[in-house]
Amino acid sequence: MTDRSVRYLRFDVDNPYVSRAKSYSAFRISFRDKDYLGYIGELLDILDSYGQKGTFFFRPRYTLPTRALAESILAKGHEIGHHVDKTRDINKMREEKTILERVAGQVAGITIHGRGIPFLSPGGDGYHKQYLSYCIELGYIYEGTGLRNKLGKLEELTILPAHTTLDGHLKADIPDLIMLVHPCRVFRKRAVREVFEEVLTRYRFLPLIAAIESRRQFGLE
Repeated sequence: MTDRSVRYLRFDVDNPYVSRAKSYSAFRISFRDKDYLGYIGELLDILDSYGQKGTFFFRPRYTLPTRALAESILAKGHEIGHHVDKTRDINKMREEKTILERVAGQVAGITIHGRGIPFLSPGGDGYHKQYLSYCIELGYIYEGTGLRNKLGKLEELTILPAHTTLDGHLKADIPDLIMLVHPCRVFRKRAVREVFEEVLTRYRFLPLIAAIESRRQFGLE
């Protein structure tokens, strides 16, 4: 691979299907078929073709990967993180973490799934003043939502800074060190897919766990 600027790649797996209608059914009536999270396999193939690595944040209550999918993600050098829905009750957070770790092993990082459109995004109660202390108590190494403009520390928890959201940016230049992609939109919108693949040729992407070892990049050393 040629020498390119390093970026860190965050995938928020918000939906079990590319289709909004099928995802809504999955949320509301626990609908699931053989195509459940099938687009993640297609995404892995794209990343393989460009030699890129990233972190997949799954919602344990709605987009929990199968053990086989989790093993495939990890075997390819990617990371799995927790995209938490229930943040106001530490016991709910712990429950979600336990569910995810049963299929993915130890989970180092966490991000928040926001409310979004309520009837399409059940749960997701967001950031509040106790949230980071809950992350510390549950043993997370980093929080990757982008709650602050600069990389920071709270006890042993690294708080990663703000990111560029690709499907909102739709440009191949990524100004922030972290890029957020909602993978269902890569397959739902041709424009997002085209920019995504162009971006993959421009930067060298790593999972978010690698970002906590790169303080110099974030201007801290």
